[in-house]
Amino acid sequence: MARYRVEEQTERPKRLSVTTLLFPLLSVLYGEAVFAFFAQTGFTVYKVLFALAAGCIALALSRLTPFYPLNYFLQSVWLLLCWGIIAGQYLYFRLFGAYFELRGEDRTARFLSALPAAIVQNVPFLLCMLVPVILHFTLQRVMLRERRSLMGYLLGANWLEPIGALLLAAILGFVSVVLGLYDTQGEESPCRLLDTHFAAEPSVEAFGAVPELALDVKYNVLGIAGEETVRYYVVYDGGESVALESAPEGMNS
Repeated sequence: MARYRVEEQTERPKRLSVTTLLFPLLSVLYGEAVFAFFAQTGFTVYKVLFALAAGCIALALSRLTPFYPLNYFLQSVWLLLCWGIIAGQYLYFRLFGAYFELRGEDRTARFLSALPAAIVQNVPFLLCMLVPVILHFTLQRVMLRERRSLMGYLLGANWLEPIGALLLAAILGFVSVVLGLYDTQGEESPCRLLDTHFAAEPSVEAFGAVPELALDVKYNVLGIAGEETVRYYVVYDGGESVALESAPEGMNS
């Protein structure tokens, strides 16, 4: 009996650590997937990478300090912010047929007045979004009390987990941005949306609701935008194209 109890106590932290690792990592991705399903915006590799990066930030916050209440509070704020952005953008789109923009038309008063009706009309979506919220404030809250993390179990150092999670978030975000900058297909290409031009609906469809708000802040609050370059080509009958050094006569560059 004593041996069984020792084995049970040895296995329990490992099971808990796997759950506390996966929940924040996948929670934002789950929200973006629910949004994409109900809004029928499709799912791209950029959405997956950005959502996992946001999940890595939540994971890092859960182990950021030696104080469990502070860690739980920081993780809760971050996850509720992400879930709130996703739910808010969906309800806003259902009401006005457009996504919220910081410098767009001010519909705040109308949105707040119509919010109760929008909630009633979109119960299935909101119920799906409530699943991670309930898990976070019940199961996850209990599991985070166990300070022995998976990284700590393997390497004997809990402080490595937040550093590793933040590093992974940076890598995922960097890879997504680099891939997007090389994607120049279409008028509202990921490259154009990331570098020179803000458009709410294409940004949500390409990157997700949370990255769209980050791009909104980048362009409309911080005023950071690259210079847009227009290239002109002469295409011959055989399909060969030659780049022009300047715009043809009668066209603005």
